[in-house]
Amino acid sequence: MALADDVKEYCGTDDDVSGYIAAAETYLSNAGITKAESDALYALAVKMLVSTWYDNRTTDPSDKAAPQPFGLSGIILQLQLSQGA
Repeated sequence: MALADDVKEYCGTDDDVSGYIAAAETYLSNAGITKAESDALYALAVKMLVSTWYDNRTTDPSDKAAPQPFGLSGIILQLQLSQGA
């Protein structure tokens, strides 16, 4: 299954989430992580980022920012260490 399909299933939507996926991949790239869709941790990090951003897309910006998904920081650290970032 392609990452986009996995993300849609994870988010429980049929909406186009390609923009969110691109943003999540850029976010991870900026953290020094190389794109690796076949890596389970990379795919999970993308799904976690997209679902958080997708679920909070209509949140009032004056409200407190949505917290980062539980465990995402650890996943990013693991990816950085395993990729030598």
